[in-house]
Amino acid sequence: MATLMEERALFGCDDLRGKVEAAIVNKAYAILQEATPGAVRKAWAVGVFTPSSVRSEAERFLLYLLAANAAFTPAQITGATDATLSTKIADVVDRIYPIGV
Repeated sequence: MATLMEERALFGCDDLRGKVEAAIVNKAYAILQEATPGAVRKAWAVGVFTPSSVRSEAERFLLYLLAANAAFTPAQITGATDATLSTKIADVVDRIYPIGV
């Protein structure tokens, strides 16, 4: 289990942030490939494709990721596979920007 200070340290982990950024870009691209993405969902996806926006979104989603995985050790969090991380990010995107919205 990560302590609060370990979670805070992970927030500054460039490798983890980079993985989150890549997962967000991939999810945004997938949304833009949907036949009829909702207006809010499409606007979010389009907005991701600017460097400042993807960094900002990565910070926001990294906070969620750390809170959702607080029961794991820092090594388990940073060692998560790309597939696991992408699935978790896609899940939170779908919760915040549901299909059809």
